[in-house]
Amino acid sequence: MSTHWGWYWKVKMKHTAKTVCSWPNSLDIDSFQMFKNDKGEFDHWKQESKDHIVLVMPPWKLTMTMQDDKSLKVVFDSGSYIIPVEKRSCNFGGYYHFFHCPECSIRMRKLYFQRGKYLCRKCANLAYYTQQLRPSERNGYGKNKVEEYLKNKSGSLQDKPRYMSHSSFQKLHIKYIKYEELEINADGKELLDWYGAKAAPYVEPYFGPLDSNLWNAYVERM
Repeated sequence: MSTHWGWYWKVKMKHTAKTVCSWPNSLDIDSFQMFKNDKGEFDHWKQESKDHIVLVMPPWKLTMTMQDDKSLKVVFDSGSYIIPVEKRSCNFGGYYHFFHCPECSIRMRKLYFQRGKYLCRKCANLAYYTQQLRPSERNGYGKNKVEEYLKNKSGSLQDKPRYMSHSSFQKLHIKYIKYEELEINADGKELLDWYGAKAAPYVEPYFGPLDSNLWNAYVERM
């Protein structure tokens, strides 16, 4: 019989969950905020600072300065590195700025502070919040986001928000139904993962008939 999901990963497999990158951290940097409308807040600091210093963190002896090409030079207690900045034109005028991770050089909007170094999500070994949810919770989260989005637009699943096109409302409604179907299917599968084939008689009336291959697999594990 299969074991409980949480016990299996945390105790038996000794799995350590990654830190969630969506948790607010005032030390992280966002290129869209930093160079908003091609005149970011760091440009303002650069004009006021004789040494072009844009950020100082005494606990790590870290100093960040902006170079003439808008790249960022970071000096901290364990060395120094450069964060390249790429300027890209938009389709309808204006510009966007992106960082390049100093570790892997991938273009990123956000870099996360990890013990003196600014890295992309993968190099910092961080995870999105939804990556740490079970499939049923993840789909339920997506379903709730669609409903919350409509509510913020002064609408609901039954009432189209004002100024929203019918096609957009239809797409959101279909998206909600899809999330709901995936959530129900994931609930059934998780119950079978936790309780094995003996849960099948209780799962089928609520989650629909089981796939024969899936059923046979759980019977063999009993």
